[in-house]
Amino acid sequence: DAWAAAAPEWQQSLADWLREQIAHGKAVAIPEGPARLPAAGHFFDSTTIYFGKNSTASYVAASRAEAELLHAITEAGLHGEITVPISEKECVELAAELRDRLAVVREQFESLAAERAGTDRLRHQVVDLLYSWSIHGSDSEIRSKAEAAK
Repeated sequence: DAWAAAAPEWQQSLADWLREQIAHGKAVAIPEGPARLPAAGHFFDSTTIYFGKNSTASYVAASRAEAELLHAITEAGLHGEITVPISEKECVELAAELRDRLAVVREQFESLAAERAGTDRLRHQVVDLLYSWSIHGSDSEIRSKAEAAK
């Protein structure tokens, strides 16, 4: 009910939204697990993102802006192959748009959950589920994509 009530732009998965935002980009594979981005002032590693609990994988971005964008995408919960802009300016702009989108999505879902769930605990669960679907796609979308891939 809450998912169906959400505006279509908030039902779009983050991966699909990213693809629509980028005219010219490059593919980057983001591994599962937490990501760590060293401080911007770190001379040698300022553009390197480390993945996994023990930093078992890493990716050296073309710029600090690209590294920050990838870190934000990973922090949102998206993993796998994604496309990022090639230019530093576009990475900065997209990172700002991403922050705005995620904040508005959460705010919209909190409003929907407040209208539909009686307890704080249930509201938080509804928001978390809707937010997860906005990142990865809803269960029905995931099933549809899996069927199409067969």
